[in-house]
Amino acid sequence: MADADARVKGFFFHCFVSMSAYHKQRLEEEKKASLERRRNRLRAMLQEEQERLEAELREVVPDRSTLASQLVQKTEELRAVREERRKKVGCVLLLIVLFNEALLSVCNIHGFSLYP
Repeated sequence: MADADARVKGFFFHCFVSMSAYHKQRLEEEKKASLERRRNRLRAMLQEEQERLEAELREVVPDRSTLASQLVQKTEELRAVREERRKKVGCVLLLIVLFNEALLSVCNIHGFSLYP
């Protein structure tokens, strides 16, 4: 009988140790799963933040093609301003020449000399 009791006690002890090990293993697995879920959430948050930062940087610092098109546009604007200025200077010079010719004509008609 003592032998049977020892076997029963051994069986229950073995079951207790096995349950304990199983429980410990389950806790470890749950910790690992929880940690992996947390890592995935943090990874997603980091990815979202990175995408927002990249979008913000694109707004602040335009890419090369945008810079090139802005440079072309500015060059065209400056060229247009120069051309308009040239036209105005040409018109003023033409008016001066016409005024001088008209003045000389009037002086010649009336017999005046502008030059001594």
